[in-house]
Parts: sequence; structure tokens; C-alpha cells
Amino acid sequence: MTTNPSSDVMDIINKIKKANIGEPDRIEELEKMVSLNEPLKIEDEEYLIRLLYQLKSETSESKEEFPKIEIDEFNKILTAYKFKLAGSKTCYRCSERLGFKKSTPEKNWGIHGLLCQDCYDHIKFHVVNYSVILKKSDDSITSHNRHGVLSIQNFDNTKRVVFGDDSQPSLISIPVETILRYAIIDFEEESKMKKILTMGFKKTVVTPHFLITYKPPSLYQRDLIISSKELAKISAAVGNLVLEYTSEQLKSKDKDFESYKTT
Repeated sequence: MTTNPSSDVMDIINKIKKANIGEPDRIEELEKMVSLNEPLKIEDEEYLIRLLYQLKSETSESKEEFPKIEIDEFNKILTAYKFKLAGSKTCYRCSERLGFKKSTPEKNWGIHGLLCQDCYDHIKFHVVNYSVILKKSDDSITSHNRHGVLSIQNFDNTKRVVFGDDSQPSLISIPVETILRYAIIDFEEESKMKKILTMGFKKTVVTPHFLITYKPPSLYQRDLIISSKELAKISAAVGNLVLEYTSEQLKSKDKDFESYKTT
């Protein structure tokens, strides 16, 4: 059978016409559009799919009136047709052909393409997001007291901490291998409320914050300090990320050492 998507659609229409189901005038119009490579409307695409399913589900008693097609052939045609309707896209992660069910990755995942539902669910399961306020960053493009999301990402070959907001989802990206230190710290900052309550004797307040110290390649060491209601969870999540990365590196070195001994 041909792999040309337009030919697959025309094959579907021919089988529907042969079975004498559907609205003849509408079928003829759709046939003309496909022959001219004109795009079908969504409702027309769904209409053809429904008729194709009708061909598959007819009982043996109505076999003469509605000739059935072999299940394998039906599935091949339907798969090719859905692929064509979906824009001939494949999953960015697993390269599976995408049908009607396809998912757009979150903007801070660093994925430039569509995903099948299984891959989307897999990645989402390995990403944890926390609502935070950025209090300090050595990155000159960021502003302090910026509300956003701290995303701890651990999927496939991606292990990193990302800070961003709606306008810039990946404003700061920290690969796990660049992290030098992480901890909950006491952070002192100016407080108008403290100044008012103490009649100007004290102008600052000390509260728990989360610190990540990291060193990007070819750049100086940097600090990221955030506040959040979930500091303990954030610290544990970053700790697990670093621990898993360290374990993988040790295993890799052990394998290299064993390989070296046998050569």
C-alpha cells in the first residue's frame, strides 16, 4: 500500500463510496478537495473517520451492503490518515508518529517539538515545580524580588534547576554538574515593617532562604537565593538531584576502571 498521505485519504474515500455509506454529495466534494491537495476542515476529517469506523464495525449480516476491510489494512490506513491530519509530526522524544493525541511540552523543559502522551507524562512525572521569589541572583539580567517558579528537572539526560516566570520560563538554568553548594540559610534583608515596628532602631529582618552556589563554564561562581514556603521540599529535591548525578558519575568511573583493568 502506498505511503503517500493523500493517497491514503483517497483510498479511504474510495472504500466509503464503494460501501455506499455517508452523504454522496459531501463525499464527492471531499474527493475533489483531496485530489486537488486542498486541506480538509476538521469536521470533514472527523466525518471520514466516523465512516471508516462504520466500515470496520459492520456485522456479517450486512456484509453485502457494507463490505468490510481487513483489520490490519484498516489500522494501517487509519494510522496513516491520523498522521497526515496531525501534520505528519513525530514525537520529539521517541520519534513515534503523532495522531490526534499529542502534547505540547512545558516551556521550561527545553524541548522544541511535540510529544506523545506517554513521553509527556513521563517527563512531567520527573519534574517538580515550586512557587518562589527570587531574592538575589548574580545574573545581571534578572531582577530581585521576582515571583516565579523553581523547576527541578530530572528526565533523560536533563538534570538541572530552572528559575523563570510566565514571560521568561527559563530565565536561569543551572545544570546539576555546575552546582557547588546548596543549603537553607539565614538571609538578612531590609524590611519596612521591621523599621516601623522598632521605630527605626532595626531596619532588617533575618529569615530562612534557599541558596544555590554554582559555577557555569568559563564564568565566575554565582549565587541564587530564593524564598518559598516549601524550602525543606526544595532542599530535598535539589539534594536528590545532586545525589543521583553523583552516583551516576561514580558508576561511570567504576565501569571505566574495570574496562581499563581488562585491557
